[in-house]
Amino acid sequence: MSSNIDNATGLNTKVNPFEVNSNWVWSNFGELFDIQGGTQPPKSQFLSEPKENYVRLIQIRDYASDEYLTYVPSSKKLRLIEENEIAIARYGASIGRICTGKKGAYNVALAKVIYDKKVINRDYVYWWLKSDEFQNKINKNSRTAVAGFNKKDLSDIPFAIPPFPEQQRIVNRIESLFEKIDKAENLINEAREGFEKRKEAILAAAFRGELTQKWRKNNKTKLECITNEDLFEYKKKRHLDECNIEKCKGLKIPKKPKTFNSEELDNRLLPESWRMISFSEAIYDFKYGTSEKSDYENVGTPVLRIPNIGNGICDISDLKYAVGEIDSSLRVNKNDILVIRSNGSKELVGKANLVTEEVNGYAFASYLIRIRYVGIYPEFLAFMLNSSIVRNQFFLKSKSSVGINNINTQQLASIQIPLPSYDEQVEIATILERFLSNENRIVDNILNEVDTNIMKKAILAKAFRGELGTNDSVESVDYLMRCK
Repeated sequence: MSSNIDNATGLNTKVNPFEVNSNWVWSNFGELFDIQGGTQPPKSQFLSEPKENYVRLIQIRDYASDEYLTYVPSSKKLRLIEENEIAIARYGASIGRICTGKKGAYNVALAKVIYDKKVINRDYVYWWLKSDEFQNKINKNSRTAVAGFNKKDLSDIPFAIPPFPEQQRIVNRIESLFEKIDKAENLINEAREGFEKRKEAILAAAFRGELTQKWRKNNKTKLECITNEDLFEYKKKRHLDECNIEKCKGLKIPKKPKTFNSEELDNRLLPESWRMISFSEAIYDFKYGTSEKSDYENVGTPVLRIPNIGNGICDISDLKYAVGEIDSSLRVNKNDILVIRSNGSKELVGKANLVTEEVNGYAFASYLIRIRYVGIYPEFLAFMLNSSIVRNQFFLKSKSSVGINNINTQQLASIQIPLPSYDEQVEIATILERFLSNENRIVDNILNEVDTNIMKKAILAKAFRGELGTNDSVESVDYLMRCK
């Protein structure tokens, strides 16, 4: 007999990537587990309602939601899974996802895990499959994401087996520790929600003029109301300036500012020096972004996309690039506003960012709208567009098509915003920046110190190395063989 075979268990122990307790034994996935792929009935047989002699078809998406129920005719060809059995997602972005809790016929995108339940605890298997000990191995092979994996792809993954009673103790300790982490995460989420509520309350107070009551009393010479005529003159001047610049460069004269229909609005709830305007009065220009594809490996113009629309300013931690240089008409300048115009999430539609010097000259993608404007202090406008005063108007105006929510330039132009004097806008933005930066710093500190995903990964790593303090050295793995 080979020296790699353990006399007590009959298992091949040649793979031992790290040291475990002396009463554990090393084996591998191929010796202890089998996987069984599902079947794929034709779509012509699919029903969305239960029917006699039909069975539910379980797909990867069903483990996240019961929104899209599918039923197929019962057949001996189908492969079935019970609620307490475990499956692994085999393809694409979901590869390696560990699925359990559904009963029915599972499709080809899933592989059921088969093992001797007298030898290995079901929950021990579940948590091991979710650990990096398994996940890193299955995701290492890029081929499996496209073609799926088979048993051979997994067979050499090492698996350390503790005595059967120890497996349950490990499971108990994992779940106990995870419960505490989940409670901590709930507290963090409550802190975040509390911040969002405080933020919204302060924004609402700011745009009712409540934060600057004292300022107005002390600065009566700075309360001159901005009229529609003022805004019109600002647009004319800006256009004239741009024409002169383009003439000097020998370039084409820019188009005149956009015009929109507007109406007289109710100012009765605003401070005396404020007035409610249609956003169209202040809009100089709208522009949709480039539809050219971008990628991380390209070396052309940086392209701002939806993931780059952060909390108030652009986040360039996930930046892609065009193949070549993008035309200047599809780039941003400092103090432009970028707004998400289309997304599957209604919460994201209308989310706005102020363009800072950091991203000046970057291109922007087609799902974004660039706004250029007059008569409004940039930071004031960015805060305003992300407040409930404006966001609620976006929700009412956005339209959904095939699950995608959209807002267009006409709808953006029709929103109503309260407008104080320019000096008061500056004061409001200064107050908000000071308050919200302090709040953001507190929340960021909490999140940076408590990364629950990392904590859970660390617990699983210790668990499958026997480092959770649950091992009883009196027990031995030959207990496994007596259970067979």
